[in-house]
Amino acid sequence: MLTGGGDCPGLNAVIRAVVRKGDGTYGDQVVGFRHGWRGVVEDETVELTLANTRGLLHRGGTILGTSRTNPFQAPDGSARVLDTLGRERIDALIAIGGEDTLGVGARLADESGVAVVGVPKTIDNDLAATDFTFGFHTAVQIATDAIDRLHTTAESHDRVMVVEVMGRHAGWIATYAGLAGGADIVLVPEVPFDIDDVCARIEHRHRHGASFSIVVVAEGPVRRRAPSRCRTVTPTSSVMSASVESPTSCATRSAVAPATRPASPSSGTCCAAAPRLRSTGCSRRASEWRRSTRCTTVRSAPWWRCGVTPSNGSPLPTPYARSRPSTPACSTSPKCSSHERAPVSALDDLVSLLDLETLEVNLFRGVSGDPTRARIYGGEVLAQALMAAGRTVAPDRQVHSMHAYFLKLGDPKVPIVYDVDRIRDGRSFTTRRVVAIQHGEAIFNLAASFHVAEDGPEHFDQMPDVPDAETLRPIVRLPGDAPEPIDRQGAPHVVDALDFRNVGHGWSPPGENRGDPAREPDQDTWLRARGRLPDDPLLHACVVAYASDLTLLGTATLPHPLAEADTGLMMASLDHVMWFHRPFRADEWLLYHVHSPSAGSARGFAQGQLFRADGTLAVSVAQEGLVRRMRG
Repeated sequence: MLTGGGDCPGLNAVIRAVVRKGDGTYGDQVVGFRHGWRGVVEDETVELTLANTRGLLHRGGTILGTSRTNPFQAPDGSARVLDTLGRERIDALIAIGGEDTLGVGARLADESGVAVVGVPKTIDNDLAATDFTFGFHTAVQIATDAIDRLHTTAESHDRVMVVEVMGRHAGWIATYAGLAGGADIVLVPEVPFDIDDVCARIEHRHRHGASFSIVVVAEGPVRRRAPSRCRTVTPTSSVMSASVESPTSCATRSAVAPATRPASPSSGTCCAAAPRLRSTGCSRRASEWRRSTRCTTVRSAPWWRCGVTPSNGSPLPTPYARSRPSTPACSTSPKCSSHERAPVSALDDLVSLLDLETLEVNLFRGVSGDPTRARIYGGEVLAQALMAAGRTVAPDRQVHSMHAYFLKLGDPKVPIVYDVDRIRDGRSFTTRRVVAIQHGEAIFNLAASFHVAEDGPEHFDQMPDVPDAETLRPIVRLPGDAPEPIDRQGAPHVVDALDFRNVGHGWSPPGENRGDPAREPDQDTWLRARGRLPDDPLLHACVVAYASDLTLLGTATLPHPLAEADTGLMMASLDHVMWFHRPFRADEWLLYHVHSPSAGSARGFAQGQLFRADGTLAVSVAQEGLVRRMRG
């Protein structure tokens, strides 16, 4: 069995069903090929059993991985496929995928007599001999949600809203979503349209008292004839909106449904007209509609966001319930128009980074703060995973410990899916396990424990005797006359969002002590958020977790400064442990005392303590990381 092409809901359910029927009913041995047809070519297999396919129904993606490999495009590709099938003694091959994946299977069956069963996967639902294809219902649901949310905006502003959904050759998504979402006009590729008829229908509605209209258009509509009112109509929502606005004199905007957005997005919708994706997120232009927690513009610097609320001032609903509410922004951004955007602080952006998107029960998605970097900052994954775990826990229980392992470097260019396993809900303690997934593979896992508030004996270490934070200067460099934040170490906003003030020696980022004298492996740094945060203990814990990864490994290198001739150090977090002893606020001063008791075998170990300003120990931290000298 193999899965090819893009991933969609239902793939793991098919894998599970095949194993249950083949292994459980017929006694067959089921083998999975990794990464689609590439796994068949390279003979990458994994045995699939009843045991290792349990619990797959709620998981998105595919446990087998996927690729877009076509073996017939390589000179010896088909021969290698046949060799693998013979070597693995495969009696029949089940291919799960779209047109290209199943096309390879059909050609193998026709040319080589391979027994192939095809399981179709396409959100367009454009295949005969099957009622519904995998991914179709999810696409319809999200497109319907987008259309539903546009009704309020369209009615409030007396606008015509043109919503574009997938469907270049088939209009099933447009038809189902348009009917379910209450659209007034639906245009599909199977039925040629006339722009004059569309405009006449809108004018008819407005003459009879309607102040708005919703038009749903598939991305591949066909014109019946050259229109008289608009001579050029192309199958995009933005051009459609312009074609409607001129003859009808109705204010018209366009949008692209998020889950069904085509590869080449249309443009032209104004910020206030675009549907909201999240209750604490933002609106965005269709041309900038990326599935992330923030709104960025293509032509301006990063870290810009717009915040637009509905006309009644209430937040738009989110489609899934959760134990804890999503995190509100720490400050209010000015409204934006279609021509301008208001900058927001780095702290606002950090809060948005931690406000994960809920995909399903126990499934969340986050994005990286800076997709241009080579890898994701470890504290970012740490904080988002803790937030995902906390979203599934009752608000009366606060995190008291978490243990995490960094398994692979994260790719900042793609979202991270956080899969939460509700291991235990006891009377006093709640335990969660979180796996962070990218490209179908785990890159990070975390175990966290939450505890109800209880009384007991108390003692704690004394805080080091250091100067007060207010007497120290923020950590900055001054190239020329312009102040500039210090090296962010892969954390786009860790210094911009948090005020760091180092005690004693100057700041020493990891691996940046070239030519410095050897120092004791100790650092003391005051830190706090640059602004007021909401009163959510989970958010404060996540912000501190985000910041805690910054100084640990750097402290382990202080006794071992690099010589000028050294090529550098390869450094990466391996594991990270935190214990939350007492309540604290991340927007009030915390002293981060870090000591490294050991370094060796290309690993550095560091321990940290976070004290409140009154001397109370709030958090303890420990980390081991890779500290490897780079070869010349």
